[in-house]
Amino acid sequence: MKYMHSLSSIAINRKIPIIVTNIVRTIDKREKENLEESISMYTHTKIKLSKGDNGYFCQAISPFDNKKFQYTITSRGITDQS
Repeated sequence: MKYMHSLSSIAINRKIPIIVTNIVRTIDKREKENLEESISMYTHTKIKLSKGDNGYFCQAISPFDNKKFQYTITSRGITDQS
């Protein structure tokens, strides 16, 4: 986790956002993130992307606010459908 500590220090000192991806598994109908406890110490906001029958969904999760919205992916990029 020394790498995550260094990475979070860079983000704070330079005031830049950094996106870190993590694998999510489903075990007995429960989602479980790899290294969830270790990585969560350095995470300010989690972004969960999923695909449903009606398109793509995003959920932004933070201790202060949670937001959900639907989006599409086009040749111009990602477009908010809300």
